[in-house]
Amino acid sequence: MKNTTQHSNSFSSPASYALMVFRELPLAQSEWLVTENLQIFGKEENGTIYSLKETFKDQTHLLGFIDKLNEDHFTIISINKIQ
Repeated sequence: MKNTTQHSNSFSSPASYALMVFRELPLAQSEWLVTENLQIFGKEENGTIYSLKETFKDQTHLLGFIDKLNEDHFTIISINKIQ
């Protein structure tokens, strides 16, 4: 039986995402991330939660951004595609 299901998610075209991230260190050490799309979502005893909305040109761009967050000691809380 042939699978004819069509998926609406295309990983090779631009898409917008809402990300929630946490960081213990001050954001000043991550100047690459400073953008008008970045907002403080909440402050915790040991760090800050940030929300970020960003458009990525494709899946590779998104994964590269996630990798850079990881390298800069951010904890990713959530990533949601914006329709």
